[in-house]
Amino acid sequence: MKKMIIALIVLAVLAAGSLTAFFIAKGKHDRNNQEAADRAADYQLFSFDSDSITDLTLELEDGTYHAVQTEGKWASADPDFKMNASYLQGICTYLCALTAEKDYGEATDSKKTEYGLDNPTVITASDGSEEYKLYVGNASPTGDTYYVMTGNKSKVYAIDSSSGSAFKANRFLLKDRYLLNVSSYSLDEIQLIRDGETAFDITYSNDTGTWSLSDEYSHLTTSGTKCSSMVTIITKLEAQEFFEENLEDYSKYGFDKPHAELIITEQNGNVSKFLYSFNGEKNSDYVYVLDEATRTVAAYSAFDSDFIDYTAMDLLSGRFCDFGLANLDGLDINFEGTPLSFDIDMENSTVKCGEASFTAADTEQYEAFTNFYNSISYMEFTEVDTEASPELKDTVLSAEFHTNDGSGNLLAELCDTGSDSYYIFLNGEYSGAIISSDAIYGEHGVKEFFDKFSEYIAD
Repeated sequence: MKKMIIALIVLAVLAAGSLTAFFIAKGKHDRNNQEAADRAADYQLFSFDSDSITDLTLELEDGTYHAVQTEGKWASADPDFKMNASYLQGICTYLCALTAEKDYGEATDSKKTEYGLDNPTVITASDGSEEYKLYVGNASPTGDTYYVMTGNKSKVYAIDSSSGSAFKANRFLLKDRYLLNVSSYSLDEIQLIRDGETAFDITYSNDTGTWSLSDEYSHLTTSGTKCSSMVTIITKLEAQEFFEENLEDYSKYGFDKPHAELIITEQNGNVSKFLYSFNGEKNSDYVYVLDEATRTVAAYSAFDSDFIDYTAMDLLSGRFCDFGLANLDGLDINFEGTPLSFDIDMENSTVKCGEASFTAADTEQYEAFTNFYNSISYMEFTEVDTEASPELKDTVLSAEFHTNDGSGNLLAELCDTGSDSYYIFLNGEYSGAIISSDAIYGEHGVKEFFDKFSEYIAD
């Protein structure tokens, strides 16, 4: 009996000890959790909606910059200094949930000096009622973190380097990187000058919604696709790097003898002028560009800026005839003195040529005709010379297209230049375009398909 009592006493003592250990461990665990929660709260430097910020002031090493957000769009408060809206929004995004990685205790004067917080970069963001202020000092010796303070905490903290480097901005990082930060639809005219002469000059018509080359190319078709593509590229070009503002010595980057000059006129009358230079490095990946209004020098992608080597030829459709057979009810051809006249009825897929008549069901004859027609309608001119004034003579090929939509007929005549090419006359006037003799006498040229079609007519 006595042994049982002793055993019960031992069990009771052990149970009490276990309970005591449990409560001690639980208390320690709770304290650890609380300390972790307190540390997390302390390390949460800011917590707000980034889209709520409407005012930013950045006190940087090279100056103080102020930006405001209106209707979701950031803009510089200084109209003479356009700012990078994406960068400004990025600062708000980094700031809104900024979390520290470590704290270095109370911000004494000696610590401020040690960590570069005695003369910091200062970011001030406001939503109109609350103000959030961040002080950014030096990067850590390893470059992994930056030392910071906030306006509502008295400690020095470390934040990650990606956030810190974004806050340690400068004028060129804040500067708007677009060559021309406007909509392509707001432009009126784009002119490129190269070697002292106009390489091309296009204007936009609000009535037709299309771009067209100057009057000297009025007989030819401007390619809306090519022009629109170029204009879109121009309005989306972003500088890869800025070098300096208020350039005095144009020869420093080769702007005293520029490769090209781009002049852009907006519909509101604003005119922007840009000089382009490779500065002796034509094969470089970048081209130097000078904005003459601010004399700012920047580098842009040479690949995306290839339009500086364009001529009017690069913005033309390349074809003098855009008629499909469905647009025609007749066609008169004269090739090397041999006339052919066609009545065309594409609604019934029927073509007549003299006594011959065939339909799409007559596979060989119909294919021979369409190949012959395409060899003419798909011809592309290879050169443009609007200064030439040739006579309408020595015609090797004439083609009169009779349209069925009331737009009028088109008479195209190709006259020998005397040098393996032909001037293109349209409705009796020189168009400014020249076509290679290969289009007529080369492989898959007009003569090849004319001869094949003539065989079927003879049969």
